[in-house]
Amino acid sequence: MSTAAEDKLTPEQAIAMLAEGELVHTFINPGVGMLIGADWTREEVIAAINEAGEASLTGSMATSMGHGIAIKHQGRFVFLATRKEG
Repeated sequence: MSTAAEDKLTPEQAIAMLAEGELVHTFINPGVGMLIGADWTREEVIAAINEAGEASLTGSMATSMGHGIAIKHQGRFVFLATRKEG
């Protein structure tokens, strides 16, 4: 995941990029070689984004999996599903 200043998003920008629907798919990487996916409610995701205070654009691998933004939540990066382009 890139950490350059131009890759940072405000909470408002991140929320606007979220995938549509009442549930938003997430990925968390809790350890080496592990990837756990879960659906969070839109309300939970928005609260977590606001708590984090910012989000970041993700790298090509997460973006290709449809998870184009990430936030720091409870000490871990959480990758959030984003709208499809086009």
